[in-house]
Amino acid sequence: MTTDTIKLLEALRKKIIALSAFSFALFCAAIVVLIFVSDVSLTATAVICAVLLAVFIVAMAFISRVRRVFRTVYRVRLMRELYREVFDEFSSEPGDGIGRETVENTGMIMMGNTYSSVRRFRAEYKDVSLSLSEVSIKQISGDGKRNSFMTMFSGYWIEARFGRRFACPMQIRERSFNSNPRTGELFSKDRIAVRIFADNEEFDHIFKAYASPEDDAQRLLDSGLCSAVIKFNREVKGDFMFGFSDDTLHIACHGKRDVFEPKLFEAPDKELIKSTALHDACALVEFIDSLENIDGLFASPQ
Repeated sequence: MTTDTIKLLEALRKKIIALSAFSFALFCAAIVVLIFVSDVSLTATAVICAVLLAVFIVAMAFISRVRRVFRTVYRVRLMRELYREVFDEFSSEPGDGIGRETVENTGMIMMGNTYSSVRRFRAEYKDVSLSLSEVSIKQISGDGKRNSFMTMFSGYWIEARFGRRFACPMQIRERSFNSNPRTGELFSKDRIAVRIFADNEEFDHIFKAYASPEDDAQRLLDSGLCSAVIKFNREVKGDFMFGFSDDTLHIACHGKRDVFEPKLFEAPDKELIKSTALHDACALVEFIDSLENIDGLFASPQ
């Protein structure tokens, strides 16, 4: 099935390129008419240019439509087929992604005055429900005539619901995560987090950990959580922050490239797309498996 989708993408890609070349030829023809025919007959020039313009507009509208189909086939159909090789279920949901209130309530990051989240993907892996959204947080200031903005976060936000409560709330932030993180009130105004140091020099060099209570967090870091986080960070590009709260792990990945954007001027290569798209997904499920094996990470059932 994936092969059929690749063939469809290639056919759409060639159609877009051919139509674009045709539109460019029309544009060049209009210039030639204006230069050489206008001296002979203004009426003929006007008629020819009007016809060329009308055909050009129709061609551009058709190109726009084919491009939308091309992106949809790639971002929805192909990605769904590929990710179902890793996840038990995978679907793309149009419309808004994760809500501003959800991100704000984690207490993980400072919120600017402009927030957007445009797409959400959902997946199931074993007993874990996953949701991924593109998130942009900016602080815009100015007087209406001259504005300036600061990007506070731009990347992916992942929610992984395990269905079991974590033993203690914890935030692990990569030192390179420069997007105005919060570290005081951790997931609750009534819970003040403190800095935790692990018995792992590499971890403390790359990350900062905050938790409450600190004794439980210290034990969890040294029970395998440090190694799991370091390995995941090596595998996936981006600046990371992890938030463990209740039964949900929030993963904020700042500066992550978009693997869901098709390339128009390159023929789709099945193995290349597969290796690129599935690399991060495989790293994520491996990370989830490693968390499941950490003794004491989840609270004991009541």
